[in-house]
Amino acid sequence: LGSDPIAYYQHNIKMTHDIWFDLIKEFEKPGQRYQMIRNVFATSWSPYYYAAMTVPKYVGGLYHNRYHVGDAKDKLPYEVVSAADQRRAFLRDNIFAADAFDLPSNLVNMLQEENMPDFEFSIYTRPTVDYPLHNTVLAVQQSALSRLYSPYVIGRLQNNMNRYKK
Repeated sequence: LGSDPIAYYQHNIKMTHDIWFDLIKEFEKPGQRYQMIRNVFATSWSPYYYAAMTVPKYVGGLYHNRYHVGDAKDKLPYEVVSAADQRRAFLRDNIFAADAFDLPSNLVNMLQEENMPDFEFSIYTRPTVDYPLHNTVLAVQQSALSRLYSPYVIGRLQNNMNRYKK
């Protein structure tokens, strides 16, 4: 991840957008199966899932240092994540914005499911044949929201007010 996980996840999400817009150009070739486009698209959501689980930790976050008394002058075991880093957590722009999941309009119509039977006979039990785009977006957003509205995070936000010198 490097020394800046927020920048790392921002970069990965930007790469995901690039994949979404290059997907048609790379895979829409005569004889190519639409299922390949769907598989690549489905796999490309990983950076969003990881970011939605990790980046919200900066909001109301604490750094825990393992100092002993006298180890470091003016350093205490807990340090609040800076307000600037909490704002950099990019959730508003990349996960909750109305245009956060904009896709090429014709891409969604190319996300065809595999129609060949497998060993689990999943083609006979799937609820729909189209890609569950809104369910995927909802899963990413719910992951971030469940972290942000955790009772621990809300309690820590309240406690962090007492951690600053007045």
